[in-house]
Amino acid sequence: MISFELSDEQKEIRDWVHSFAEKEIRPVAHQYDESEEFPEASWDALTFWASDGTASYVGLMRVVGRIGERSGSFVLRGGGSYDGARARIDLTVVPGSGTGELAGIRGTATSLSTHQDYPFMPLALDYDVE
Repeated sequence: MISFELSDEQKEIRDWVHSFAEKEIRPVAHQYDESEEFPEASWDALTFWASDGTASYVGLMRVVGRIGERSGSFVLRGGGSYDGARARIDLTVVPGSGTGELAGIRGTATSLSTHQDYPFMPLALDYDVE
């Protein structure tokens, strides 16, 4: 006979997803519904994990959204490290990658995050648009 009951691990995952949605998504969902603007970023990286749990990585991040009154997208590239507790990456805007009202963007960004920030990545962007 087939059992459709969730395992303890599946229940834990279900409860975590529900908690995350209630805490992080529900409070801002109406803003995105009304504005029809959805910030987005995708990250591709090559990571080397050392046996002690630290890591080094390089990657590209595509950012889509609005900065102030300007909307569009751009790409960041950079490298960083993870010391087992904190991840840091230093990034540079890829020249010519800006689109829309962010065409001509240039600048740098830094992120320093911990497990407590997950799934978000705090990002300090220092930029100018020509």
